[in-house]
Amino acid sequence: MGIEVRKITEADRDWVLQSVREAWGSTTLVSRGSVYQTEDLDAFVAVDFGERVGLLVHRCDATGLEVIVLQSFVERRGVGSKLLERAVEQARQDHRPTSFASRSR
Repeated sequence: MGIEVRKITEADRDWVLQSVREAWGSTTLVSRGSVYQTEDLDAFVAVDFGERVGLLVHRCDATGLEVIVLQSFVERRGVGSKLLERAVEQARQDHRPTSFASRSR
């Protein structure tokens, strides 16, 4: 079946909060000078054979899609790419801008 990406459900919420807290030390997140509470943001989860293997926490409004957290718990499986693709797909369905800037070293 492969990796499935879906919107989080209430059953996923505690896991998302715990995962963000473990990775970032808090569920309060700062991005682009704004402060967010993880529980107030939308998220997607990647699932492989019933096991959660990644998450993407984001906000999406008239200014566009902003990814706040992207975490993959397995390597070389395309989890991060699949999560990003799903978030962009949702933003486009909602008629929101989806341009991204990246910085390389």
